[in-house]
Amino acid sequence: MKSNRKHHRTSAASSGKKVIHRSQSFGLSLSKSWSRTLFKVPALALILVVLILSPLLYLRLKSPTPIEAWFDHTWQYRQKLTFTNSGSEITSERKVKFEINTSTLISSGKLQSNCSDIRFTDLNGQLLDYFIDTQQGDCNTSATHFYVKLSKILAGDQSVFVYYGNSTASPVQKTDFFADTTLGQGLVGYWPMDDNVTGDGQTILDYAGTHNGTTSDVNVSGMDCTISGKVGRACDFDGVDDNYTIPDTTSIAGTSAHTLVAWVKTTESGSSSNPLVTKWSTYYQMSYASGKATARIVPDDHPTTAATTITGTSNIDDNNWHLIVQRWDAGDLDIIVDGVSENSATNTRQNIKDNTDVISIGGYENPSCLSGGTCNYSEAIMDELRIYNRALTDAEVSQIYNSGNG
Repeated sequence: MKSNRKHHRTSAASSGKKVIHRSQSFGLSLSKSWSRTLFKVPALALILVVLILSPLLYLRLKSPTPIEAWFDHTWQYRQKLTFTNSGSEITSERKVKFEINTSTLISSGKLQSNCSDIRFTDLNGQLLDYFIDTQQGDCNTSATHFYVKLSKILAGDQSVFVYYGNSTASPVQKTDFFADTTLGQGLVGYWPMDDNVTGDGQTILDYAGTHNGTTSDVNVSGMDCTISGKVGRACDFDGVDDNYTIPDTTSIAGTSAHTLVAWVKTTESGSSSNPLVTKWSTYYQMSYASGKATARIVPDDHPTTAATTITGTSNIDDNNWHLIVQRWDAGDLDIIVDGVSENSATNTRQNIKDNTDVISIGGYENPSCLSGGTCNYSEAIMDELRIYNRALTDAEVSQIYNSGNG
């Protein structure tokens, strides 16, 4: 972020002398000999000279329109926030997260204690919708999470302004901007897969947090995130060695509750597990086998308590898009396909195992398989992956499915 700067306006008045002085910048100062000659010019010619020069003088004196105008002068402060899209332009609506130290701004008297005077605009002063993810901490924290809605994401650098410093402003933040419901709450990771990259070592951006993924493609021939997806672009996993990994912490998916969501398109049946989202050591895994979606969790006291694995009923290997959802809620596990719960089970334990190892997307790599054992990979196209640290309701899952926005 750039440093704070207090806004102020300046004004200037023009006099006849200033006009003459500024006209000299156009090369209009006259020598004595030219002045004498000028007065011999017929009156009509002199009038024409004045008419020709008048627009030039007007253009010179007219104040330029500021490119980055202050959207409302009752706000005292603003900062420019810049982020980078390493892929190509994304023309569909996206939500971008910004972390702001609101605690410091409040303690210095520059921001209301409840963040009511926060406003976001584009560089032309157009107001942008936003909400605060209270699951990660409300206002007056060292890293308040603001999600700002943008109509598109440009390739390369893009900036917005955040305004504050208006003691009388009322709050305007949305509950969230997934159709004004609660679908932004507890969203700890969101990978649209619109990054337009191929091959090994490429970045898959997390639009909800800082858990960017890194592609792994040993043969550098199959990992392709440039193809058309359910929404925008998607990633095509070749079933041989393609996957991307997400550095994980215990906060990215809760041990007592989580929801994994992804659009999937495949023709692969396969008798073994084809992983979609896997926590190393399969502490949790959403996958498909024999053409049907599966969900698995490992309880926190395993092997004392056995793992729970459930399988859906419908075939998803028909080369059509399907929304696959794994939901874990304090002992209850569900596998949901296209908005319909197809199987569920209860584990006597209310928490699953967890650690800080990576999450694998599209493949399952572990030390055993990488040292010569068998690794599992999926031959599938995936799009719009989300991870929540809470259990979505049936209505929320249906809304994601019906919207088609992943």
